[in-house]
Amino acid sequence: MGSKSTKPIPVTDKRTRTLRQKSVMLDNLMLEKSISAEAKMLRIVKEKNREFEDSTMIDACLSRHFFIGNIETKSRNEIIREMSLASVPVNTLVFKQGDIGKYFYIIKSGEVIIENTSFSKKLGPGESFGELALLHEAPRSASCKTTKDCLFYVLERRIFRKIIEHINFINYETNKKFIQSIPILSIIETDQKAILCSNLLRQIFKEGDYIVKQGDKANCLYIIKDGEVDCINKGNHIRTLMKGDYFGEKALLLD
Repeated sequence: MGSKSTKPIPVTDKRTRTLRQKSVMLDNLMLEKSISAEAKMLRIVKEKNREFEDSTMIDACLSRHFFIGNIETKSRNEIIREMSLASVPVNTLVFKQGDIGKYFYIIKSGEVIIENTSFSKKLGPGESFGELALLHEAPRSASCKTTKDCLFYVLERRIFRKIIEHINFINYETNKKFIQSIPILSIIETDQKAILCSNLLRQIFKEGDYIVKQGDKANCLYIIKDGEVDCINKGNHIRTLMKGDYFGEKALLLD
């Protein structure tokens, strides 16, 4: 009894494979070109900041940052230590919209303008820019140009990602221990704990600060890690919440 032979179906033909390889090579070439242009624009004055020069200014800037501001002081010091000082003359294009980012910047002196088709903003000493493209590995969302001679503290993309990954790992492990200490959270499934560990953000409030006000639109569930929180309704003290207590869940559940 003879068997019928079948012709093998190629996974992809040689021409398609060649075109894909050329496309990848072109993308890599464009990536290297945009990154190298940003690197060549900077004149590094001092490699690394091991003496913690301008540490107060840099730390104040990082503390105001929407993402970095939530990390521990030790981790912020690691960022400060790894930053290099660079100079850029006036009227220099630091990077243009669509480029792949190489650096995160904090302005020591001078002024820059950040702009695209929808907005324009000037930044001066003590302000930062350029982190979103590194954080999300996305193209620059706007162009940046110096309007004065500038000195920048810069953090290179590879180091920035390494530090952020380390911070995320520390936060994950810290959150995991914290969740296990909360009775109502310790009973949830392992995969649900993993989601919580990855999404909990640390926020710090000073004594007397309002965390939420009655009538505000709810967007967070709060779990107290340290300290005490007073709950007040129309000026009347209802109760005091302490470590391990949580609030804000009703407004989320009931919209």
